[in-house]
Amino acid sequence: MKHALFAFIVALCCTFTLSAQETPYVHGDILVKMKSGKSVDILISSFGEIRGVQTGLKVDKPLSKLSNIFLLQMDPERYDETSLLHKIQSHPAVAAAQFNHLIEERATLPNDPSIGTQWHHVDGTDNDIDSDLAWDITTGGTTSNGDEIVVCVLEGGGANYNHTDLIANHWTNAGEIAGNGIDDDGNGYIDDVNGWNTTALNDNIAAGGHGTAVSGMIGAKGNNNNGGSGVNWDVKIMQVDMGGLTEAGVIAAYEYPYTMRNLYNTTNGASGAFVVATNASWGIDNGNPANYPLWCAYYDDLGAVGILNCGATANNNVNIDAVGDMPTACGSDYMISVTATNSSDVRTFSGYGATTIDLGAPGESVYLPSGSSAYSSTSGTSFASPCVAGAIAMVYSAPCTDLAALSLSNPLLAASQVRGYILNGVDPVPNLVGECVTGGRLNVRNAIDLALLDCGPLPACNPVSLNLSTDCFFDGVSVTGSITVDVQMSENFCEVQTICYNSIPSGLVCIDLVAAGYSLDNNNTYTITGLDSNTSYDVYYTTTDGTSTTSSITTGDCAAEIPGCTDPVAVNYNSAATLDDGSCIYPCIDVTLTILTDCWGGEVSWDITDDGGAVIASVAGNTYGNQVTNTWSQCLDYGCYTFNIYDDFGDGLAGIASGCSTDGDYDMTDSFGNVLFQMGASNYGSGTSHAFCITAPGDPGCMDTTACNYDSAATTDDGSCTYPGCTDLVACNYSAAAGCDDGSCTYPGCQDSAACNFNAAAGCNDGSCVYPGCTDSAACNYSAAAGCDNGSCTYPGCNDSAACNFNVAAGCNDGSCTYPGCMDSAACNYDSTAGCNDGSCVYPGCDDSAACNFNVAAGCNDGSCVYPGCMNSAACNYDSTAGCDDGSCILGGCNDSTACNYDSSAACDDGSCEYTSCITCAGDFDENGVIDVQDLLILLADFGCSGTCIADLDNDGGTATSDILVFLGLFGSICP
Repeated sequence: MKHALFAFIVALCCTFTLSAQETPYVHGDILVKMKSGKSVDILISSFGEIRGVQTGLKVDKPLSKLSNIFLLQMDPERYDETSLLHKIQSHPAVAAAQFNHLIEERATLPNDPSIGTQWHHVDGTDNDIDSDLAWDITTGGTTSNGDEIVVCVLEGGGANYNHTDLIANHWTNAGEIAGNGIDDDGNGYIDDVNGWNTTALNDNIAAGGHGTAVSGMIGAKGNNNNGGSGVNWDVKIMQVDMGGLTEAGVIAAYEYPYTMRNLYNTTNGASGAFVVATNASWGIDNGNPANYPLWCAYYDDLGAVGILNCGATANNNVNIDAVGDMPTACGSDYMISVTATNSSDVRTFSGYGATTIDLGAPGESVYLPSGSSAYSSTSGTSFASPCVAGAIAMVYSAPCTDLAALSLSNPLLAASQVRGYILNGVDPVPNLVGECVTGGRLNVRNAIDLALLDCGPLPACNPVSLNLSTDCFFDGVSVTGSITVDVQMSENFCEVQTICYNSIPSGLVCIDLVAAGYSLDNNNTYTITGLDSNTSYDVYYTTTDGTSTTSSITTGDCAAEIPGCTDPVAVNYNSAATLDDGSCIYPCIDVTLTILTDCWGGEVSWDITDDGGAVIASVAGNTYGNQVTNTWSQCLDYGCYTFNIYDDFGDGLAGIASGCSTDGDYDMTDSFGNVLFQMGASNYGSGTSHAFCITAPGDPGCMDTTACNYDSAATTDDGSCTYPGCTDLVACNYSAAAGCDDGSCTYPGCQDSAACNFNAAAGCNDGSCVYPGCTDSAACNYSAAAGCDNGSCTYPGCNDSAACNFNVAAGCNDGSCTYPGCMDSAACNYDSTAGCNDGSCVYPGCDDSAACNFNVAAGCNDGSCVYPGCMNSAACNYDSTAGCDDGSCILGGCNDSTACNYDSSAACDDGSCEYTSCITCAGDFDENGVIDVQDLLILLADFGCSGTCIADLDNDGGTATSDILVFLGLFGSICP
């Protein structure tokens, strides 16, 4: 096995070296982005000729003038294009450079061999959920902020999470230590490493086939070249085994994910689990929600902490609105009710409801995990519901920091938004219109797109830090140096674009990780191999938005390393080897497993896992015949294993109880005749397990003389050796692997020599350091964190040198400062806050220089100003407010040119005009010598006049009827 592992490691390292296959590109084309203000022509002059070789480099055309991006062309027949690209990338005027890669339309599909059978992911008539298009964006796993996404499967018979396509996505409680009988994480559940069994009150999860398929729909591991894929390639599936299906059992089952998500929320992710969805593929046909108020209301409680809950409706073609169902008829917004569709987008056998059932999802003839390693086709709303639960997890994994942050700051609002994305993103389906709330079938890509529409622009991917470590690496031929690069970027969704390293022997080398297909982010590392020994290297990395600082590291003396097998347990152990080259060969012992089936052999399946949980052998269900003896043999390496046997019906090999003539049986023996394990009770339910170990014959023990438990009588090493170390749990250097104490323990304390409580004997820092400062609480610079006083205290006072009461010793301003000003209350500029008089007082008066009484010393206007004007009351422009005469008076007169007393020199009319004294013939208004009709018309026009009037014949101050009578007496007269 280790031979294979070594080969894989070598292949992996070779894959990501500089010689890795480049994404297809147009040979001779180079894309370059120049730094601001830099001309692309400098590259032509720098690299048009290199050491006498004409590269043919030229500018083909600008691609973006605003971004300073150009397409260059060179002749790959004359000069190596990769070498030229690296030189261009290193030029100080270049922001970025790359090959002109070929683009192809894509739909991301995993390499799993059965993906073509899973029509619900990819269907030629587009009746699928568009998984392949969603996988273009995300394959699940974590939020953009790095929170590990969890979906909880609640099943009455558990699920076989050890299935070869489920084990990688099985959720375990990292806060719990297995088997110590202690509630390590304080969640109220003891030893809940693998989930929770609400009946047995432990984490033993039965291997139910129904739950296995449900889990596989949500998150069968994708792109692992095995079986098919779940909606998520990467997601953690939490298992809750409900035991008996009662309402009390339902609430107890939901309590576990509820507790874990609440704990995650309240500890900021330090404990618990980021559970975003649960799945219930069970319920009560025709259940009236009114009879289950606690159950239905509990979904609101789950929603409050951020959990959406999917429920499979009845597998009956009935109207749920009319007949009811539990829990899918519950009115909670946080219960999403799901019916099943087939590959023709038709609902056939399942329930419907225009107000109770939210949407449809694939659930008929879907290809999902079964047994311990197999896949099979199955149908039911039981599998439509987890399809939606898986989609919810996918939405949470969308590259959207807004949603990721909201899911922690406001879990209820985030859950409501995700529910909206799922329901609003359905594909409308005619068969479902009027039969469910949305009238459509799940489309996970649409849901993700809606989430991204609500998301603000992605923040920049800026480099934060760079950590380097060095080691030696054996490539099968020679030992070379290696540098492992550990990066930290501003966002968890960011990836490193290139890693560049430089040394005197090699010059600058840049590795395009994106082109090589390697994803280096905040959660993993990258190792550069094939480096020189004892050589200093400068290393930096680039992201889409920046370049990291450069760090230096020197490789070790790798030439002195001796490759070989360094494991004393191996048969080819080389005591002189200093570097394990993966060549260790381990002894093995032949074992034989014998299984006698009862009358239902097809129900039996089994697997054997090693101590790391990897399946090394298995047989799927429907393999064995009835009442047949079956054997399996293999040479197993030394080590410990677990044999797991399952029964799909749930009665083990107890055939007689069901009418069979015999019970089944099984055992395993080794080549020495030893029985390693055998069946106990024939009715072992849905499954049982046996742990066993393979050891060498003779007297096993620890044969290493340097070990704590060296056994001089041992004739074969059993791998049990333990070595000295610090065994004190409270010590800084406690080693859980130490078999005996070597006196090396060091203990926590303050390690900073600048601290008040510096402890020279401290082996690690316990965070207790306190530092000198001012310890007087009355001082300006009092420090509550100060551990000792350093005499630096300063006290309050007026510290403004401009103030009247400036205190040169004041350490901080106490607000007591007073400032100079005018202290005379009669002054214009009196300052009531002045602390001392500065002689600036000025007093009121007329301050307008245009006034008669202008006072040049006035500091403010007191309203006494008077101004020049005409002081003659007979004048046209007499000004009663004038304070002094300015000689501007002008006198009046009659200024009406028609008046008898018209005065052409009058400056204004004084109302003295009169019109009769100059008339020689009364009534002859037009002075034509005859008193006629024309004069009558003038009189009539003047009729009603008062004051000085043209037709006032009787001189009574107006033209009225009396004047008409006078005129009639004169009418027809001829003037003399």
